[in-house]
Amino acid sequence: VAGITEVNWCRNFPTASHTTNLNLYGKDYTNSWLTKDVEHVKKYYSDPRCTFLFTLNGYYGLMEAVYFDNQMDNIKKCRKICRFSWFPGQMTRLVTSVKGKKVYHMYKDAGVDDLTYRLYETDRHEILNETDRDQVYADICAWMSVRIAQI
Repeated sequence: VAGITEVNWCRNFPTASHTTNLNLYGKDYTNSWLTKDVEHVKKYYSDPRCTFLFTLNGYYGLMEAVYFDNQMDNIKKCRKICRFSWFPGQMTRLVTSVKGKKVYHMYKDAGVDDLTYRLYETDRHEILNETDRDQVYADICAWMSVRIAQI
């Protein structure tokens, strides 16, 4: 993008590409994009390994993987051997209930029969670190128990 340096572009990309008003940079722990668990948010932002800037190459690789994963030919390759569960938090900046349902239907249309979609309406990005994580873990355990029993 002409006139925008890599650092500035990377710093502004997440804000420009998401739609909720959750805080991305740790300035408001109670309104973080990560989780509603304030102690976990504080721990995250105090760790320098969690707060680095994503490079343009990092975004390129991420978008390349997302593009590949959303091609129907690639999805169809999974349908015979894969079982899918997707447990997003609705408040995450990367997922909305509309997008989640679209992904679910893409896999359904590809012939994947064993699909589970459970939206946690008040949860954010890190559902395993959310304040209702006991329920999330119980749901995942129940999902896995049914599939393990079928083996």
